[in-house]
Formats: sequence, structure tokens, C-alpha cells
Amino acid sequence: MLRPELRGSELKLDTAKLAEKERRDRAKLKMVIDFAYSRICRQETILRYSGESDPTRCGNCDICNDTAGPARAPTEAEALIVRKALSGVARMSRRTAEGWQAQFGRGRVVQTLVGSRSREIIDARLDQLSTYGLLKAEGVAYLNQIMRELQDRGMVISMGGQYPTITLTTRGEAIMKGATD
Repeated sequence: MLRPELRGSELKLDTAKLAEKERRDRAKLKMVIDFAYSRICRQETILRYSGESDPTRCGNCDICNDTAGPARAPTEAEALIVRKALSGVARMSRRTAEGWQAQFGRGRVVQTLVGSRSREIIDARLDQLSTYGLLKAEGVAYLNQIMRELQDRGMVISMGGQYPTITLTTRGEAIMKGATD
């Protein structure tokens, strides 16, 4: 510190610049997380980020070398879990004339689906929903993975900034009601 005689409360801080720095830092963290969970060629993602308009797949990264092949059709039990998860998202969203409006984030949806007794769930009366605890047997980690997959497949959409919320898409609503892809 250039002036050690000053107390912390006497320091002049630019809160607007600090808030902007936090916003940029959170955006960078989100990009790293999205990169980690992406199912798009790593090189292609980096080249798009760098401004290349039409990069090709590298054929060498973990995504390109995934030997699992195309995704198989879900079993009836897996499809039921997906429909239940989508139903949980729907119950925690608001239906409007324009479509679905998000009210809660992915973490809160997952907590509700596994039947969490946390204060946030109880205070918001989410324990009163018909989907509360519906997927308790699946566990938090599995449901977080399912929610990421639902977002990747265009069934739910994440909106917002620091505390993003999720809601159904038109496709997600159709699948929740039993339509098949």
C-alpha cells in the first residue's frame, strides 16, 4: 500500500469498476465451464472464439476421438427420468402467452427434484410441488448432468447473468408431454 496510515474504510474504491471486473470474471469462468462440458470439437471451439468463421473438426481431440458413436435411443426408464426432470422445470417456471418464463436456477430445480429440505426450498414452498422429491433416487450429480444434457439438446434454456435461471423450450415441452425425437 502506498499509504499505510489509511484505514480500510478510508480507501476510495471505484465500485463500478469492481462490479464490471466481477462481471467479466464471471463471464470468463462461464466460458471455461462451457468449454469443459462442450460436445463440440475443442479446436473448432477455440478457433470460433478466435474469430474464425468456419473452422473444421480437428479429428484429434477427446470429442472427435469419442468412439462411442452416435447416441443411442434412451430406454423407457431413461425417457421417463427425462420427462420427470422436464416436468420439474415446468413446475418451477411460469407459463405465459409468450411461452415459458424462468423463475429458478438449475441448482434449485435439482434440489427440488431430489427432495432437499434446505431452507431455500422450504421458504419458497417448493416442497409443496408435485415434482418435489420425484427423482430422489437419481441423486444430485446425475440430475445436474441430465440438466446440462437437456440444455445441450435444446429442451431447456438458461437465461440471465450472474444467477441464471432455466425454463422449458417448445421442444422440451413436447418431449415432457411424450413426444419422441
